[in-house]
Amino acid sequence: MTRPVRGTRAVPPALSWLVAISFLAATILVPVSVAAAAEASGDAVTADLGPIVCSSPFISSAAARAWYRVPAVIKNARGDVLAFAERRNNSDGSDNGDFDIVMRKSSDGGRTWGPLKTVANSGKNKVSSPVPVLDPRTGDVLLICMIRSASGVYLGHYLQRSTDGGNTFTALSAGKLGPQRAWIGRPGPGHAIVLTKGAHAGRILIAMGGSHDVGGVYSDDGGKTWKSGYAQVDPAGTDCVEGTIAELPSGALLVCYRDGKSTTPGRTKRYAYSYDGGATLSAPLALLSGVRTPSVEGSALNPLGSHSGELLFSGPFYTSTSAPTKRRDMGIFVSKDGGATWGKPYPVDLESKAASYSDLVQMDDGTVGILYETGRITWLERIVFRTVRLDQLTNPTKVASSLSAKLSATTVTTAQTGKVNVVVTVKGILRPLGKVAATYTNGTTSGTVSVTLSYTNLGKRQITLPKLKKGTYVISVTYQGAFRISARTVSAGVLRVR
Repeated sequence: MTRPVRGTRAVPPALSWLVAISFLAATILVPVSVAAAAEASGDAVTADLGPIVCSSPFISSAAARAWYRVPAVIKNARGDVLAFAERRNNSDGSDNGDFDIVMRKSSDGGRTWGPLKTVANSGKNKVSSPVPVLDPRTGDVLLICMIRSASGVYLGHYLQRSTDGGNTFTALSAGKLGPQRAWIGRPGPGHAIVLTKGAHAGRILIAMGGSHDVGGVYSDDGGKTWKSGYAQVDPAGTDCVEGTIAELPSGALLVCYRDGKSTTPGRTKRYAYSYDGGATLSAPLALLSGVRTPSVEGSALNPLGSHSGELLFSGPFYTSTSAPTKRRDMGIFVSKDGGATWGKPYPVDLESKAASYSDLVQMDDGTVGILYETGRITWLERIVFRTVRLDQLTNPTKVASSLSAKLSATTVTTAQTGKVNVVVTVKGILRPLGKVAATYTNGTTSGTVSVTLSYTNLGKRQITLPKLKKGTYVISVTYQGAFRISARTVSAGVLRVR
């Protein structure tokens, strides 16, 4: 696939709100401190990383039959954070039922949140796939969604508009869209994009997916009318759904979809570029191998300002050949060449936790926000909002760790295996990320055995060494502390094999 040509352009004045934070107090807020919110969501507050925000705008409740899923987040023209989600009446895997779109607003950068508002409700029908976007020319907030009956029968796509920053929205029933071809399939989910460069600056563009093909739909008049953009049949053997679009510094667009048929991490994303504002794609959708996630929705964002050369993509990065569909450990991947290659994922949490859908929003010139599904046991538990400094994504400040290792027995026979008990501790968390490796050597024979720290073992693992020949072996253990946690190496003692 051809790489896009990168360049720089000044940010249009109409979009200057994207690079300035406005912490207004224009709404009644639920007073939750950052530390309290972090504790409630099972997160550690790390003072060495500056003013990090961690809060939980949506918490599921089985007793109330309310499960929150499919997050989407934008900022309005005043700088308030608007967090959207589906509120579902079930937690099963059918994706059918009585769903509504709900929203909460934060006027202090995501630290606290105003009351829960139901924005889109269609009785017992399924209102899903929230796609919000700010039209910077008017300050209007647009919300696009899709409605099906509780049993899955398609009822249409709808648009609602807010002219007061998300305080109120037009009636759902008055905003039916279509019936052009582009509205067939699921929109987004997650934020739509407003182009900022070239002849199509100001265009609102939405990725559509499903029904065995993908497409784009766009508006050049603030959502009053819509036209069909790019259209492409899914590559053979794939099922491309849940799209996301990012505008690169050159004005080229990276268009990316989840492949719902693939279960192999590194083969679950398909992408192409558009060089004409989303009207067409330059090539068939190709494999985005550098983003190694299970098959799950993800969010793309190319920040404006100082970090405009860093393309971001969010998604859970836990990968296992024995459990390739497991969704854990939310991360942010970074590409510095427009999506051709990708670096290590930045762990959003220091702790290993369930994670699934996500959406990204630029908070200011140096900070990005992420709204994502997570929980201790399952990702249905809550939706968390967290901010991350952009300079940390590729060069994170390491969090200190401690490591202890001890042999279960210092003497074994050649018919037995030595065992090393390992404990990794990271202050403030229960389930540290990373791997532990035991190295054995006696001058002529050496080797290494490694295991992954998983969310179930609370930083404690027992490493089983292979059966060894007679001799005396020096045993050392190394903790490879993920991307944000410092590595450690300690001695586990001497093992004598008789």
